[in-house]
Amino acid sequence: MLCAACNNKLTNLGQIPDGILFKCSFCGTKKLVIDNSDLKQDVLAYGSAYREKLSNTKISGLVSLFENNYLTPTNKVELFDIGFGSGEFLLAVNKMGLKVSGLECDLNSVKLLRKKHIVAYHGELGGEMKWNKKYDLITLWDVLEHVSDIEKALSQLNSITNKYGKLFILTPNAGSSFDSMATIERRLTFYKSQRIMNICLNRYHLHRFTIKGLEILLSRFGFTVDKVERIQLFSLNSDTYTDGFAPGIMKWTKSSFINRIISNKAMTLIRVLNIKNKIFFIATKK
Repeated sequence: MLCAACNNKLTNLGQIPDGILFKCSFCGTKKLVIDNSDLKQDVLAYGSAYREKLSNTKISGLVSLFENNYLTPTNKVELFDIGFGSGEFLLAVNKMGLKVSGLECDLNSVKLLRKKHIVAYHGELGGEMKWNKKYDLITLWDVLEHVSDIEKALSQLNSITNKYGKLFILTPNAGSSFDSMATIERRLTFYKSQRIMNICLNRYHLHRFTIKGLEILLSRFGFTVDKVERIQLFSLNSDTYTDGFAPGIMKWTKSSFINRIISNKAMTLIRVLNIKNKIFFIATKK
């Protein structure tokens, strides 16, 4: 099996809760091969759970990240957001003066955004995406880690991006402290406890890229990396992470009350220590 980022050989690191974990010895990118192929209902349930527990700071953080890196809003440029979820980011950016549209695999989200007069397409990156339109600016906020066929996804991105068009990508960092803690937990417990790993890589998060791996991947598909930044930005409310926030994600204890306390305390410490959990990329099509 080859790494989706750099095409080098993957090493089998063994079983984790939702499948078998592989890691590239060259770029460090991780891949989960899931055991259960019947996950469609879980994926739909994950989308609902994600939106229900979405932190308000996630959207404001994305808008700030965008504003800090795109300084000339104009209605001559159309922003295309892939995997727009609730659509809150698109609505906020639209108010800044940009023409916007988006792609989402959840049909209910597509219908809701259309009611708010935003152009929304139903589809999935790495799946069937067929149209001739090209864009100058494409955003992918916490999307690539969910895509099964990464190489097909990058080929699609190349085909719908204008020359000198830009990608804004946010994705979890496989070189983060959380990955180190997950590895330590697995080894100290002789692989009997994998709670942190289950948050990092699970039936919904199939890939976890390093900076090196994502740089190679983008270059392979015709993009030049302009900027890389490690950032801290969490998607869910602080009390959700250890309490089985979606189907198939384990609860740390049987008590939701205790789980919420653990999660809140851990997230407070993480923020105080300013531990970065994600990587932000800007890339330009050559």
